[in-house]
This record gives sequence, structure tokens and C-alpha cells, in this order.
Amino acid sequence: MPLPPAPATRIPVIAVGLEDTHRLIPAKFSQTGTVLSRLTVDRRVLNELLELDGATNDRLLGEEGLLPGIGIHELVYGVDYAHIVNAAFTHAAPDGGRFNSSDRGAWYGGLEREVSLAEVAFHKQRQLEEVNWQEEETATFDDYLADLRACG
Repeated sequence: MPLPPAPATRIPVIAVGLEDTHRLIPAKFSQTGTVLSRLTVDRRVLNELLELDGATNDRLLGEEGLLPGIGIHELVYGVDYAHIVNAAFTHAAPDGGRFNSSDRGAWYGGLEREVSLAEVAFHKQRQLEEVNWQEEETATFDDYLADLRACG
């Protein structure tokens, strides 16, 4: 005799309101213009580099609906820094992360700036250890403040 189906489990939903969370982004990704302009002064070559970058840029692909793991209705449009928000979700690490799979990224933001700094330092240290980097390394990050709200 088959067992009756298990009762449905409801995941609890609560309201969330977080002010001024800190997301640190390498400054090279948030400057005006493009980091590719450092490679050439020839406008034609730069345009070709931008076209190649666009063809392989997960954020741009995601905004065109060309990523299998995330739909365009899940991204942000028409607001300041939409490219920063969308990049967080479309540039997933190949092995995923603590809060996400390899199909989509996540918005990492600390409630305190020091928490975000510690997170960035931890991952940067792991990257440098992986390639046995022995030189001093310096990086500049921009601190994006984000308010997060969700209704329960």
C-alpha cells in the first residue's frame, strides 16, 4: 500500500529592510569609459576590442536574454548603476559561491564596510596563493552603498 504524500512545506517569508550595505567593486570595473582604452590609442582598434568584449561579456549577454541561468526580467534597467547590479548576478564564478550556483551570481554586501573589506581580502588572498604570487599587491575598490528591501 503506497504511503500518502508528505504535506507541503512552506518556506517562511519575512520583510527585510537593510540600509547602506557595502559592496566593494574593483575600481577598474566602475570607472567611466573602459579599461580596454589602456591597450590602444587607435579608435578603430578600440572599437574592435569593445566588440569582442561585448560578445563574451556575461552582463551584456544577460541583458540581451542570452544567458541560460538568468532571464532579462530578473535584471535591472533604467536606473543609475544598473550595470553594477546586473554584473553581480550575470558574472557567476565557475564553481558558484556560498550563496549562489555557477548559473548566476549574487549581490554580496556587508552591513559594515569592514566586513566587506575582510571578504574582499580573503578572496584576493586565495587568488594570489593559487598562483603562488610573492610580490606585494595593491588594489583599489569602489564602495557602493545599497539599500535592500523585500516585503514578506
